[in-house]
Amino acid sequence: AAALAARSLHRTEALDLGFRANGVLYTTVDLRRNGYSRPDVSAFHERIIQRIESVPGTASIALTSRVPLSDGVVRKPVAVEGRQGSTVTLVNEISPGYFETLGIPIVAGRTFTREEAVSSAPVAVISEGLARGFWGIPSESAERLPEAANAIGKRLTVKDGRLPCTIVGVARDAADVAIWREKEMAIYVPIAPSGDRNLHLLVQTSVPELMTAQLNQTAAELDPNVRFITNRLDDVLRLWILPSKIAALAALVLALLALAVASLGIFGV
Repeated sequence: AAALAARSLHRTEALDLGFRANGVLYTTVDLRRNGYSRPDVSAFHERIIQRIESVPGTASIALTSRVPLSDGVVRKPVAVEGRQGSTVTLVNEISPGYFETLGIPIVAGRTFTREEAVSSAPVAVISEGLARGFWGIPSESAERLPEAANAIGKRLTVKDGRLPCTIVGVARDAADVAIWREKEMAIYVPIAPSGDRNLHLLVQTSVPELMTAQLNQTAAELDPNVRFITNRLDDVLRLWILPSKIAALAALVLALLALAVASLGIFGV
């Protein structure tokens, strides 16, 4: 039993989540409590990104409406133009640099540009799972291309009042809700100016401890009333793995106890 628990722990630690957690910090701050308007929120984030980008040790930086494995899930119906019905999928609002920061490769096409993000252009990046769901089996008249390539240039509609989006890229599937669940289909769109103000800042850095202090110092310089709650994404991942570690440790302790009792019994005989 101890060996099985240890093997389960090893497999859990070796799970391919589709993204890189090591060296990634994420911040949480609700600027609404500080009386920020929508334009002020965008301006604040733009200023802090410009400052942090120039800090030594910063590899990449991005904004997101939700952090993998740590936020509530937002699912919305998505329909493809020219097809009947819709599919419920995860929706994440992001800024350029999100995929680079989390190490999620773009397998076809591209991510959206800074100009498209600023203007909230109707473009989207979808996950491989969503591409497989819609274009995994091309029709006889369609060119026999991988589903990721088939998706580029297609248009879909997120049923939340957005304009129809043109797919410009397909990203590798990444865990979003839980480490033990199958990777869900996802769509990534530029952050809308009228969207959620409680955005998260993602920073890929080689000096996490120093960057935590730098983030708060920079925020305080821009607004003394703003203070980030900063966490490490690999710490979130450790929390997900913690139950497996506890189970493996408990099984090991019981196994050693059983071994000791059996050894004493055999010695007594």
